This record gives sequence, C-alpha cells and structure tokens, in this order.
Amino acid sequence: MWLNYLKIALRNTWKYRTFSLVNIIGLSVGMATFYVIFSYVQYELGYDNFHKAYDQLYRVNLVTKKDGEVITKDSRTPPAVGKLMKNEIPGVIDFTRVVIFGEGIISCKEKSIREKNILLTDPEHFDVLSYEMIHGAGRESLREPMSVVISASMANLLFGAGDPINQFININSGNLDGSSDFVVRGVFKDQEAQSHLRPNILISYATVHKFLNKQIDDSWDWNNLYTYVRITKGASASHIKKQLQLLAQERIGEKLDGMQVEWEFILQPVADIYIESGYQYEFASGGNKKIVYLLSVIAFFILLIAYVNFINLATSQSTRRSREVGIRKVNGARQMQLIPQFMCEALITNVFSFLVAFTLVQSLYAGLATYFQLPTMQGAILQHWPYFGAFVLFSTLISGIYPAMVLSSFKPTSMIKGTENLKIKGILLKKILVVIQFTISLILILGTLTIYLQLQFIRDFDLGLNLHNQLIVKSPRLNLDNHAARSDTFKKKLLDLSFVEKVASLNEIPGNEIYWRSATFESNNGNILNNPSILPVDDNYFKVFDINLLVGRTFKRKTDTYENAVIINKRAAEVLGFTSPGNAIGHSVVTEGMTSEIVGVVDNYYQESLKKTIQPVVFRYSSSMLNYFAINISDTKTGNIIKEVEATFKNMFPDSPFEYFFLDEFYQKQYIPDVLFGKLFNFFALLAILVASLGIFALSLINVLQRTKEIGIRKVLGASVTSILGLLSKEYFLLIFMATIIGLPIAYWSMKLWLINFVVHVELSWWLFVIPPLIMGVVIVITIAYNSIKAALTDPVKSIRYE
Repeated sequence: MWLNYLKIALRNTWKYRTFSLVNIIGLSVGMATFYVIFSYVQYELGYDNFHKAYDQLYRVNLVTKKDGEVITKDSRTPPAVGKLMKNEIPGVIDFTRVVIFGEGIISCKEKSIREKNILLTDPEHFDVLSYEMIHGAGRESLREPMSVVISASMANLLFGAGDPINQFININSGNLDGSSDFVVRGVFKDQEAQSHLRPNILISYATVHKFLNKQIDDSWDWNNLYTYVRITKGASASHIKKQLQLLAQERIGEKLDGMQVEWEFILQPVADIYIESGYQYEFASGGNKKIVYLLSVIAFFILLIAYVNFINLATSQSTRRSREVGIRKVNGARQMQLIPQFMCEALITNVFSFLVAFTLVQSLYAGLATYFQLPTMQGAILQHWPYFGAFVLFSTLISGIYPAMVLSSFKPTSMIKGTENLKIKGILLKKILVVIQFTISLILILGTLTIYLQLQFIRDFDLGLNLHNQLIVKSPRLNLDNHAARSDTFKKKLLDLSFVEKVASLNEIPGNEIYWRSATFESNNGNILNNPSILPVDDNYFKVFDINLLVGRTFKRKTDTYENAVIINKRAAEVLGFTSPGNAIGHSVVTEGMTSEIVGVVDNYYQESLKKTIQPVVFRYSSSMLNYFAINISDTKTGNIIKEVEATFKNMFPDSPFEYFFLDEFYQKQYIPDVLFGKLFNFFALLAILVASLGIFALSLINVLQRTKEIGIRKVLGASVTSILGLLSKEYFLLIFMATIIGLPIAYWSMKLWLINFVVHVELSWWLFVIPPLIMGVVIVITIAYNSIKAALTDPVKSIRYE
C-alpha cells in the first residue's frame, strides 16, 4: 500500500511539476537559510561554554549611581572584591583577578614582535577558567613575580620548535616604564575561538607586588581589574550579590558617601559576557543578543513564507485534483485512506527540498561565510542530521495535514461535477496566509531601508574631530634614557616631509575606549566627577584632530606639566556643575593627590562609536612615553608616504617594529558588526521576498487557470488586456493594504528597538512607510503580469472551450 502511495505521489509531483518546482525551490531556500542562521546563532550563543562548570562562573561588574541615576556600568572592580567574597561569603569557591597589561613589544634573542593580548592574573586563574596546559603546571607557573605563561602560538613565534620553559623574554611597555625580563614557566593551548578572553601572555599577578605595595590587594580605590568567581553548584548568584553589597557597604560606605555615589555589584554569568555585555572596558567588542534574535526571527520568517506557499498551492489545486479524488471515493476509498496519499506527497516535497538545501549549504556556505564573516562550520550539517531529520518529519506533518484534510474531505458527487463550492474551499485561510507573506515582506523591506540609512548616517555624521588623512604610527620601544628626546626629534623630522602638515603624540586614539580612569576628580566648587577618563596628550593633539576649543587655551609645551594643568571636555564641565564652559576656567581640581588648574574646555567629540554616550574626559599634558603618533598628511594617495615615514621611524628607532594604519579606516571598524548585520539582513530579506514572489507567481497561475473561461467571456464582451490585468491583480492589492496596516506598526517597533543601540540615529520619517507598500505593489504586478497578460492575449474561443 505504501509503495503504491509513493508511486502515485511521485507521478503527481511530476505531473504538477511547475508547482512542485516552486515548492521545492521555496522550501530548500527556506531550509538552507534557516540552517545558516541556525549555525550563526548557535555559534554566537556558545561563547565561553567550553569552560568546566561554566554555569557556575561569574564576573563581578560594578554599576555606579548618583541620585538613583546610573553614571557608569563598569566591567572592572577594585582588587579587594574577590578576596572579600572568597573569605566571607559562603558559596564562593574561588576567585581570580585579571588586569589588562596593555600593548608591549616582546623580544627574545633576535626576534621582536608587538603583542596586545597580555594579561596579569592570579595562579587561581587556571582553577576558575579552563586552560589546556601543554608545558608546565598552570597554577604553580604563576606563583612567582616576573613569571609568564604563554600561548602555543606565541611560543611558536618566539622559540619555534625549541623548548620555551625557563627561557627569558623581554617585555617593553609603558606599564613597566621601559623593559623587564620575564621567565617562561608554562605554555597553554590557544584558547577556543568562542572565548571572550584570548590572551597570548599571562603575567603573574605577583609581579604587581614587585612594583606596588602588597596592600594594593585590599584596595577599594583602584577600579582597574576584572574579578571572576566560581560558586558552588546550586548556589544563588542573587543571594551572593546581596551579601557582597552588605559587606562592601560596611567596608567603604563612608567613602562612597564622600564621593556622593552608590555602588551596585552585578554578578554576570561568564557565558553572557560576549553576547550581552553592555558594560564599559570589555576586553574586545562582543556580539549583540538583539541582533542574534532578530536574525533568528528572519530565518523563521523565510521558512514560514516557504511553507505558506506550500499550503496555499496545495489547497489552491483542490479543483484540479477534485476529479481524481472523486473517482477514488466512488470506487470505495475513504478519507483516512486518502490522507496518507497526500501526506506522502508532502513528505516527498520536503525530502527533495531538504536534499537541495543540503547541497546549497555544502556548496555555498564557505563563500557565504567569507563574505559575511560567519564562523566556518562546513560539514556541521552532518552532525545535526538527526535534528534535521526530525524537522523534516515535523514540517511534513504541519504543512501537509491541512491540505490533505481539504483535498480528501469533499463529497464525491460534487467533485466529479466540479461545482462552484470547490473554488471557495479554504479561501479564507489562503488569504490569511498571503497577508502573512506580505506582512513579513513589508517588515523586511522597511528594515532594509532603515539599516541602510543608519549606516549612511554613521559615515556622514560630524563626530566633532577630524579623522581624515590621519596616519597613525604606533609608539616605538621605550628607552628610559632618551625616549622623550628621540620622540621630539622624530616629530620634527616628520614635519620636514613635504606631505606632513601636523604631528601629535597621544595615549589613546579615537575609536578605542580610554581605559585609564581616575577614581575621583574634585573641583574646588564642591562638585565631584567620578571615574573620569584620563587622556595624556601633547600640545599639538587638539590641532591635529581639529577639536574645537570652546574657552581657555590648549597646552603650552614650556610651562605646562602633567600635574599642574588639565583641559576638560564640555561634558566634564557639565558634570562638575559649571553653568557654562567659561566658568570652569581657572578652577582648581584635585585627583590622584595632585592639584591642577583647568586651563581650557574643548567641545564634546565622539571618542568611540555613536552607540556610546559621550563621557567626561580629562586631558593631561605629556610629551613622552605615549602610545601613538598621529600624523596629519596632505594626500593619502601619495605612493611614497609610508616608505618615507617608515624610513624616518627606522632612523630614529632602529630596534622597534614599524606599525601604522589610517585612522578613518580604524574608527569604522567599530561598526563592522553593524555592517555585517546589514549585509545579512539585506541578503535574507531579498531571499524572503524572492520566495514570497515565487508563491504569488504560482498562485496567480492557478487563479488564471481557474478563471480561464471567465477571461474568455470578458474578452468576447470587449474587455481590454489592461482591465483583465487589473481584475486579476486587485485582490492582491487589497491584501497588500491589509498587510500594510498590520506590518508597518510591527516594522516601526522593530526598527526602533534596533536604533536604540545608537545614541544618535536617523529618524523614521513618514516616507519610509510609503516605500515598502509601493515596492510590494511593483513586485506583485511584475510577478503576476506574465500569467495575466498571457491569459488576456489568449484567443477567447480557446479560453471558453477550456475544459
């Protein structure tokens, strides 16, 4: 019996091959899209799940509030937090502190490389987080000061095939005020790609004690390190948080009152750090949970549109299949015998679609992954085949049951006679499903337009500083004896080059977060600025970047020092309570034990992307040991620029690697996730509209076939091609109108939700909501025009004699 079902199903699939092809193309595209997005979502949500007992691992974050309003959301905490939690809160098993060491030049024998993934951490780091040691014992390797554990890739770069254990490497960095030698005590396997922490060098935390007093471990003032804790299984993170809050209030309640702020500690699961941070001073930019879920919705939409097509086409063919079913019923077939037949046809369509989808994924995924910068997961579909097999069976049941019930439920006499009742079977559901298709398409079109406009807005927005024609050269190896003199000479020699207009030194470039913070910054007017960003720059910084000086002056090379003069931005002046920037000039401020005078106020500018609010910034004068040179050049297209700058650099710093980049390109890297999201959204939106158009094409063909005689009669009575086209199209335009009423409010809400990610964004103007229905109208006309015009041009005699 089942073999007979299969034969008939294959015969009908071939007989109605146009509709079978539409179904298979639509379903295969939907399945392939679903799998690609499924792989991406699974990858994004899988960060840090490789750690042992990852569900027991938390990072302690710090939220600072003033008068109930959140001032900062910091991923860093004071050193005393971890020790306090382990010693006094039941349920906390262990902790580890992590300090970002900063970029350094690593040297070993004749080799010299620049490395930025350097961390200082406790020996317990290997007990809290998971590392696979290749050489050495992780915990014991970081007991002593001036000890390091390096990654396998770093060991290969520095030592090749040689044994790195107990070998010395030299690290040159501003955090060491020059260079220091460290001994390699261990090698670990490079961390998983799905890790928010991917260090290449781990320096023992005990090294901090060599430079600072051990009392730093009990400090509540230095909010510059990350605290990770592991709690017992089943322990309540919220209860531990409450206990930490009470203990912190006991220790530093008076200090917080003096700062006029309150602290709230947050225990964030380590597995959530990458995908939904929302905190400042992360190690690297992470994912976006909203975007991941939005792409998941798009994948579901495309699949839904494909199955809507399938159900619509199956039910719309009821008239064409009526005589077949009627004859079988007259010959004794019961409804429960016919249902398996139609379910078998649905299964064949789903299986064929899955095979095509599998082929598409296997052949195209590598190219798509490269273009969209997706994780490489080629072959992973084979690992998931049980899930997809279950999915095919489930989708067959869901998509096939209703058409099977419709096609098997008619009375045999009505079927054989072909009465008009057949034509209205399931028509309400068909219209509902078409409205769903149009609604989804309208949402995706509006989303595509909004994302495009926002990305253009980002590119054209006035950031308050000049990023163009700025060549950035990384600082050379630090030499304590003559670094400042060499840097000055280097800048002077650069100015002798014909294409160089201005040169400045700075500690952090636009596009990077300013990691250096001061605990408090107190003005003599009685107001306090908590955790302001501190940015050391030279006297040319504001000129090179064209930052607008509102009042006062910029730094003077001969009279200003790091300690005696500061410049603040407009935002800092506002937080300090000055009614206008001019009122801040001449006031003294106290921070880090230094009393300084505010000599100037500059306009706000976006140090980071438009996703972040402008923070209070305090500029201090420094002429040496800064991290970057900013070179303002007249023409970036001059071929010899880089060679001449490199030659000048190598002449002054022969032992240092020469590294450079253009600032505008670097700054735009902050938006790479948004640009990729735009690409993904636009691509999948196009696929969704394409699948919907396929379904409308097939439906219009069925509609034309069902109304062939009517079209012939109208032609005989004098109807024009245009009027027949309008007749066959008007139903769809009514459905577009209904979809517009439903879809545009949903689209508006969705895009508002996405735009919230940006502090500054485009406004959703009224014309944006006019374009999607117009586009859909054009798509509908183009889609159904072929079938409609073909029917309208057919000889009316042939149309009237049709069947």
